[in-house]
Amino acid sequence: MDILMFVLPIIGTFLLGSVAVAEWYGGNKIRAIWFGLAGVFCILVVVAILWTQAILADGATGAEAKLVNRPTIGVDNINSVVQAGQKLSAVIIWKNTGSIPALNARSYVRGKSVPKGIEPPAFSSEADNNGPPGVLLPGSVSSCPLSDGPILTQGNIDAINKGDVSLWVVGRIDYSDDNGAKYFMAFRAEYNVSGRIWEFVGYEFR
Repeated sequence: MDILMFVLPIIGTFLLGSVAVAEWYGGNKIRAIWFGLAGVFCILVVVAILWTQAILADGATGAEAKLVNRPTIGVDNINSVVQAGQKLSAVIIWKNTGSIPALNARSYVRGKSVPKGIEPPAFSSEADNNGPPGVLLPGSVSSCPLSDGPILTQGNIDAINKGDVSLWVVGRIDYSDDNGAKYFMAFRAEYNVSGRIWEFVGYEFR
C-alpha cells in the first residue's frame, strides 16, 4: 500500500501529465484529454485511500478511548482456608484496573461442593447480587468474603483430596460509571488440591 501511495502520484502528475501536455501541443487534443483524465484518476485514488485510512484510524482511536476510559474490575486474588471442621472460608479481592472510578459496586460470592461428574455451578446473575453498593477507585482493591460456604467435614476433605468432590467459588460484581453505563464481571473458580490454589474456569463480563 505504501508503494502504491508513492507510485500513483508520480504516474498521475508527472508521467501522464507530461504525456497529456505533449499530445495537446502535438495537435492530438482527444488523446491529451484522455491522458489528463487518467492522471486525475490516479490522484483521486490516492485521495480516496488517504481518506479511508483517516476514517479507520479515527474509529480505532475512538474505540480504544471508549475501552480505556471506563472502570474495569476483575479478580486480583482469592484467599481461602480449606480445613476440616470449619466452614469454607474465602475472601475475593477485586481490583479496578480501569482509568475511572467504579460506582455502585456490589459484589456477591458463594461457595459450593460438587460431586465428581456433576456440572459446575452456573454463573451468578445480577438478581443474586444483593451486596451493599460502594466505590472502587482506579488501582484500588476491595475484599468480598464468601457468603455461604459449606461446612467441611474430614470426609469432605478426603473426598476433595481424592478428586471425588470439587470445591467451587462463584462470584459476581456489578458496577457503573459516572455516566450511568452498567458493567459486570462474573467468574467461577475450582479449588486445585495439589497446588492449594483456585483455578478460574470461565468468565463473563461487560
